[in-house]
Amino acid sequence: MRSEPSIALCGALVCALTWGCGTDLGPCDETMLGGSSTPGAERPHDGQHIINRSCAGGGCHSALAKGDGRAGAPAGLDFDTRANELVSMEMVEAGAEMVRQEIDHVWHEIEEGAMPPPMPAGPGPLSAQDKETVRNWLACDAPVIHVPVDAGGGGDDPWSMAFGTLNALCLSCHGEVLVGNTFTLATSKDACMAYDNATTARAASPSDSSCADLPMIEPGNPDGSYLLRKLEGTGCGSPMPPQGALADSNPAVVQQLRQWIADGAARPPSCP
Repeated sequence: MRSEPSIALCGALVCALTWGCGTDLGPCDETMLGGSSTPGAERPHDGQHIINRSCAGGGCHSALAKGDGRAGAPAGLDFDTRANELVSMEMVEAGAEMVRQEIDHVWHEIEEGAMPPPMPAGPGPLSAQDKETVRNWLACDAPVIHVPVDAGGGGDDPWSMAFGTLNALCLSCHGEVLVGNTFTLATSKDACMAYDNATTARAASPSDSSCADLPMIEPGNPDGSYLLRKLEGTGCGSPMPPQGALADSNPAVVQQLRQWIADGAARPPSCP
């Protein structure tokens, strides 16, 4: 087995495609899969969620990622395994099939710790427990439970509605496991915790020193809110998400957030 340098951290998986590992994934224990297909209480398999959170979720192995946002991952090498406001069920089916086609290579990169890439490009290697969860899910042929799209907060206020889009694009880097991140979405459904994080966090060591210690969201001051600057691509270093400022791809959501901040960034009514 030989190793070749990747063109980018997220592109390390590409190298594995030439190895033909023939990895023995071990037994499939269906009792370890987790998840629920009960109508009204659907929950993805645990391994399905980890792969989507760590590899897709708007990151370099998502069908949403374009150009530089793929960080070297070839177009089409997408592992979206959960639907949301921007990822359709058809994209999930394609993502799950891609995982199955590349199971050996996916597992090799995860087992070696090369994927997910280290910070700041990604959340870093999976924990031993998450690795075992993913290994078992892959050994069971990567089944997928379709979970209905839910914006997370259950409300129709601007933050809860925008949270669904932010979750779709940002979860892979701003998920619950990314220690030290100043903006944490916490979980894929917890808009209330994400709101608390976004309205209390401050920018930490931004590449643009003029943005140092800016509040993530400053009620009443959208232009002074670090999150909005990143989403609009109007300063504070590289725009977010990495594949291009959200203002370019979804200006309605950004305008919604801007107005919500200008109006005082009220707490979502669905939150306790």
